[in-house]
Amino acid sequence: MKKFLITTLAATTIITAAFADAGEFGHRGQRREMRREAVQRLNLSDAQKAQIRDIRKAEFDRTKGLFEAAREKRFELRQLKEANDPRAEGVRTELIAMREQMRAARLATREKIRSVLTAEQRAQMDDMRNQRRGNRE
Repeated sequence: MKKFLITTLAATTIITAAFADAGEFGHRGQRREMRREAVQRLNLSDAQKAQIRDIRKAEFDRTKGLFEAAREKRFELRQLKEANDPRAEGVRTELIAMREQMRAARLATREKIRSVLTAEQRAQMDDMRNQRRGNRE
């Protein structure tokens, strides 16, 4: 029993240390880091940074309810699936529609941000996006 506890504690410590070295957990941290890198590489002016921050804040405030509702729907779907409830399919359909709305909101935000950039910055941003896509494949 003592060996098991020591082994478990050691494994937990190693895993925790690995995540601590990563700086932030999950995709949000990765996205945040990519945004920081993009801001540096695009050489945005202070005015552009302020405009983009305002766009992101306004879009976040506007879509916050939708994202929260989708989170609740995902939880509801998980509960219904675990209970083998036939209503799960209806909730799944609602969730798919919500995901499409969220996707449209993200694309609209991206286009608003692109409108703040110069033509050269837009081209550079497209190159960065294509590089990321190439890295995923």
